[in-house]
Amino acid sequence: MADIFAALYFSFLNTTPEDSSDPERDYCLLSNGHICPIYYAALGRRGFFSVEEFKHLRKIDSLLQ
Repeated sequence: MADIFAALYFSFLNTTPEDSSDPERDYCLLSNGHICPIYYAALGRRGFFSVEEFKHLRKIDSLLQ
């Protein structure tokens, strides 16, 4: 899945972290939660949040589940 998310977020999807209100942006819906860490990695590297957030993965009050 890492390869798929890398291809989606860096080559195919129309996403811009700076303008999340763009009506022309693409959406990626994830239905299997057990791959969330890979999804978070792609989003973090793309710039949707600081990669420092990875240190708090799955901790209470964390941005990342």
